[in-house]
Amino acid sequence: MEYRHLIRLDNFRYEPPLVPPPQDYQGDFFKDVADALVGVGLICNSESTPGVLTLDKDYNNMSKFLNRILGMPVDLQNRLFKYFTDTLNAIITQAKKTGRFDMGILDLGTSGENVRRVRLYRFLRKHATGKAPTELHVVHVERGMSWSEVTDKFSELTGAKEGFYLSHQIRNGKQTAILAVVVDSGKKKSESKKDQLYMVYRYSHLKYHCISTIYRKYNLKIVS
Repeated sequence: MEYRHLIRLDNFRYEPPLVPPPQDYQGDFFKDVADALVGVGLICNSESTPGVLTLDKDYNNMSKFLNRILGMPVDLQNRLFKYFTDTLNAIITQAKKTGRFDMGILDLGTSGENVRRVRLYRFLRKHATGKAPTELHVVHVERGMSWSEVTDKFSELTGAKEGFYLSHQIRNGKQTAILAVVVDSGKKKSESKKDQLYMVYRYSHLKYHCISTIYRKYNLKIVS
């Protein structure tokens, strides 16, 4: 989180905000936030030269930032956190556009994904004290059910409303396919037909939806 554009003084370079302040805020949002940040110690007022503001040495410490803003008025606290998340999203979007976005270290396979190594490259490079091996692993990660598992599951279905559905919403030029499987709740088939619960298998996860929700989000099922 950058506080620099909240301090409008000659000894700080003004950095225009990436996102505008809340339109429904009554007052000067940046000034009120800057005053509140002074109050919680994230912006410091110099004791030797009053009126000269400086950033706290740990101003970019996330834990400290989240803890300190709890001392601000609740409404301003919520608005500042919303402004923070909007700014963070804007920074991430900007970094993705320029190719500088880095997701950091990721754990693969911890959420049930099927991880398979498809290629391995080995390099041996010399350095000042000897040689060091470097390996590049190319992996294929599959989330959700494989196509063979889906077709096996589909072959076992007998319900009139069970089967494949396509989403109304199009993402990246494509519709999302799901497989709906009725959940046996022990109720009679004539009872609460609209509230009948279905397991919805998507490519990445499993959810439970009522048939009325499935009809609202997805087109009629594909008839094989």
